[in-house]
Amino acid sequence: MPINVEMWIIQISLALLFPRVTLAGNNQSEMIVYKCCDVSKIFSQELQQCVPGAFSPSLLSIYYGYDALDPFQPTELTPIRYISKPIHDTDCHPSGPKILMPDIHPEDAFRLLANGTLFMPSYDTTLFGADNEYCLEEVHSNLSHASFLCVIICPHSHMRRAKSSMEEFQFQCQAKFKVYPVLIGVSIISLIVTVLVYSLAADLNNVPGKNVKNLAVALILSLTILLIEQLTQGLPTLLCKSIGYLMYLCFMSAFSWMTLLSYDVITTFRKLRPNRSRLYENESRYFKYQLIGWGGSVLLTLLALAMDLAPLPKQYTWMKPKIGLVSCWFAGDLAIVLYFYGPIGTMLLANVTLFVRVATAFSSLVQETVVLRKYSSATTKSTLRKHVSNSSHDQQVHLLRVRLILGLKLFCVMGLSWTFEIISWILSTSTPCWMWYVPDAINLLQGLWIFLIFGAKPKRLAEIFHKIFKTSCPIMQVPPSLVPVPVHPE
Repeated sequence: MPINVEMWIIQISLALLFPRVTLAGNNQSEMIVYKCCDVSKIFSQELQQCVPGAFSPSLLSIYYGYDALDPFQPTELTPIRYISKPIHDTDCHPSGPKILMPDIHPEDAFRLLANGTLFMPSYDTTLFGADNEYCLEEVHSNLSHASFLCVIICPHSHMRRAKSSMEEFQFQCQAKFKVYPVLIGVSIISLIVTVLVYSLAADLNNVPGKNVKNLAVALILSLTILLIEQLTQGLPTLLCKSIGYLMYLCFMSAFSWMTLLSYDVITTFRKLRPNRSRLYENESRYFKYQLIGWGGSVLLTLLALAMDLAPLPKQYTWMKPKIGLVSCWFAGDLAIVLYFYGPIGTMLLANVTLFVRVATAFSSLVQETVVLRKYSSATTKSTLRKHVSNSSHDQQVHLLRVRLILGLKLFCVMGLSWTFEIISWILSTSTPCWMWYVPDAINLLQGLWIFLIFGAKPKRLAEIFHKIFKTSCPIMQVPPSLVPVPVHPE
């Protein structure tokens, strides 16, 4: 059959299926687009109102039919007739209008058909813009120079019934947000006490102690911002974006300092080896850590901000983090993997590698020490001084073992909890939300676990209590003169 005959048959079929669309040769009649704003306006994300602007046809993905596989995007040459049909609360009794968010709720998936109707496969329902059942609008952000399509519908009665059971399920899932702020508050208080302990204890004013303090400060800031974000709603776009980027910076800093704690164990271990060169000065070492822990996170945040503000071509908009577009966090799976879970996963793998190296080298050092001690029993006292570490060295080996165990505990707390967080994000659409209550609680209580690992030493707490209140602690009767043995050697 000749190609032109096939095209003629397809055109006649489409004309019969969709009366609004009549194809004749290369000419197509106008398509109807029902807008929420006036014809000559679009919606401003920053101003939260309709402003003068031209609608971008490239935002539309039009399907020729319910079962069509590939959509087409109209261009400026495609004849489109825009009709202003805003939806009001009175149009959608009794449930009110609803904004479709298919990226978050898969059941909200829709197809805009060429005859001007909106088809929702999850409900097998067609909505008509002419009857005020739906409208769509371009939402534009002047800050990120990005636009997206927003669709508002009036749910049908059977959709409301189907949605009510889902809303009841979502209500059960959202009940956790009443408990989560309390857990975050417990973490923040625990971290503040940890910072207080490491600031007042003189024997902890060294590089490892400062690393722990920076980790705690980064988590305090990130959890405080997270708490503000959870307790507030309807924030202005600029403030929402600022909160999102600050939270991103602080979380990246926290993981950077966790990785630096692991690396510092290796640095401390190397100076115990007899054939190693001299150490860098502690101040120089700590300065480098600060550049990495805070400076690296600032660079990542600036990179994300630059990508968000850059006017990228449409095929590269998936690279935008889109913070503040839907919520005060990343929008879209690709964005959160690229900017958040990707770096976190990389740092977790780095921690595993560092701990394996330290554990292997530490085991070798212990075996060498045992062999040298056995050899020393048959040597003179002078030979003993040459081959066997003195008591100070033995104490450093013991303290290094303590630091290695503390580092492993910290990795288990932060590493495993965030691993569960990544898994729950991957399975969020296929598993009940209640399955992740315990992992989420463990993750949100990171501050409490860090306090129990690093700060909850009774003797040290009694010393700090005496230093602040000039009296002994009534719960832990420890003499003020008793100074605990430091667990963070230089």
